[in-house]
Formats: sequence, structure tokens, C-alpha cells
Amino acid sequence: MKKICLLISIAITFPLFAGEFTGAGQAINVLKAHNLSIPQLKKQGFKVLLGEITGAGKKLDLDRINLIITNKSVFDMSRASHIQFIHPSQAKSLSDVEHLEFSQMLVKPTELTGIVYK
Repeated sequence: MKKICLLISIAITFPLFAGEFTGAGQAINVLKAHNLSIPQLKKQGFKVLLGEITGAGKKLDLDRINLIITNKSVFDMSRASHIQFIHPSQAKSLSDVEHLEFSQMLVKPTELTGIVYK
């Protein structure tokens, strides 16, 4: 009986913290700190990808990405002062980026916790 109660309590509480394990919870907090919300962004026609940016997220064309989210800030891609590519001749997507520069601040793709794109 104790095991059943323990399993039920874990099943109830685990989904409440699931976003924190993937990084999505932190990204939501950063969006809120910048007066942005997922429903608001979706209403404006954007798609929001939160958590670890791997797979399909890294294959998005850079032209489609509007905002990138790190643990501390939200950056507008139109304000990027420089994009350093791994292989410039092949550069098209986030997987081709070594780092992005925003006013002397470097952001590596591994630091991203979310992206907003159309």
C-alpha cells in the first residue's frame, strides 16, 4: 500500500516540475521577465520551441528565427551584430553557427533554451 501511495504522489507531482528538467521552465521565466508569453507569441503567428534545441530546431533556416532565448535573456535575431559560422559557405541553419554576437555579447547555440520562429 505504501508503494502505491508513493507511486501516485510521484505521478501527480512529477508533471509539475517537468519543464525544469528540460530547460523549458527556465525559458518561460525568461520570457515573462521580458514581458512576453507563449500565448501572446502564438497569437502573433510565431511558433515557440522550448527546452534543449536539438534535431529539428537546429535545422531551421536562420531567416525564420526571430528570437533566441538563453537562461538569462531574450535576443532579437534582427539585432545580431555578427554571426560566426563553422563553415561559412554552407551556412543556412542554427547547426551551422559557431556563435552569435549581440552588442559584444557572445551566445553559443549550446546556451539556447528556446527559439521563437515563423
